[in-house]
Amino acid sequence: MPNESPVVTVIIPSFNHAQFIKETILSVINQDYKKIELLIIDDGSSDASVEVIQRLSELCHARFVRFQTRYRENKGLCATLNEALDWSRGKYFAPIASDDVLLQHKTSFLVEKLETTNHNAAFGVMREIGAIVNNKMKLNRVLTHTFSDLMRHINMPNAPGAMILTSKLKEIGGYPENIKIEDWYMWLKLTEKGEVLRTYPEEVALYRRHEDNTSSKLWLMHTNRVKVLSFFSDSKDYKIALSKINVLFFRDVVNANQSSLCKEASLEYKRLYDKVSEQVLALAEKHSNIAVYGFGTIGNIIINILGRDCLVFDKSTALHNADKNIFPPEHLINYQIDRLVLASVGYEDKVIAKLIANNLIARKKIVQLDFL
Repeated sequence: MPNESPVVTVIIPSFNHAQFIKETILSVINQDYKKIELLIIDDGSSDASVEVIQRLSELCHARFVRFQTRYRENKGLCATLNEALDWSRGKYFAPIASDDVLLQHKTSFLVEKLETTNHNAAFGVMREIGAIVNNKMKLNRVLTHTFSDLMRHINMPNAPGAMILTSKLKEIGGYPENIKIEDWYMWLKLTEKGEVLRTYPEEVALYRRHEDNTSSKLWLMHTNRVKVLSFFSDSKDYKIALSKINVLFFRDVVNANQSSLCKEASLEYKRLYDKVSEQVLALAEKHSNIAVYGFGTIGNIIINILGRDCLVFDKSTALHNADKNIFPPEHLINYQIDRLVLASVGYEDKVIAKLIANNLIARKKIVQLDFL
């Protein structure tokens, strides 16, 4: 990078990660991009996090164009990020959790993307620490993130791989301090007026999964997803987005240890299951030839509720199996189907448009389940 390269603010909001934060700080030190200011705010840790940070202080002062730390009482993640945003002097803002790790080229890679485009944020790909690399699952194209897709949880970017234009963050008011899923909220705010974001097929960060991750707490995640959507309730995508997060919760509960759920989560799961069951059984009373589009958690539940074998159509070639009655969508035209139940929530409009455009089934035969 040339000498006139912009300063990048890397912020580490530290909280009770004494066993991990050294690796996080060293990964910032080892970036191949020079003009970095590192801000670390410890949000009232009760472990040895502060001592670990202090032991690396001399090394950080020597490495970064600016290095600042603060240690104070707990205020929460969003308050910490807003404090860092006010404190920041960099053109770009890149938060990294105190238990995650940056790959050496993350900063230089994303600065180059942002400096050569007019986007407000750019993302690379992350990989879970310790996960086996699966080349078949690797992203092999640039993803474009629109507001509508982000509302529906389609192709979501990831927080550890993010870099955002600092001035834009300040313009939209920073992070709301009463929510837990600050990254999704921010992606929506950055795109709600028509801007798009980009994820590039380049691995730039490592993510640590453990019991303290917010993503492992189903009810907390669900209630905060609902809260994030409430900021965008005037959007035309609001109802389908709310349906999608209900489906995400429903699916996660099915795949989790249900005996460990809190009372609120159990009641919400039962409400959604009963609602799906009521709709499917009502269809079964009127129609004998019911098929399902989408072979996954929801598709399997629909089949189990029906209590009989039925045809399933899915675009994934890896799932196609004539012995299990799973076929590509193009085969719809070969069967007399009374109703096709969509188990692919969030994508309905695209699925329906494609089925109709290819004359595979009449619109009146396609059923969208209500997950509200």
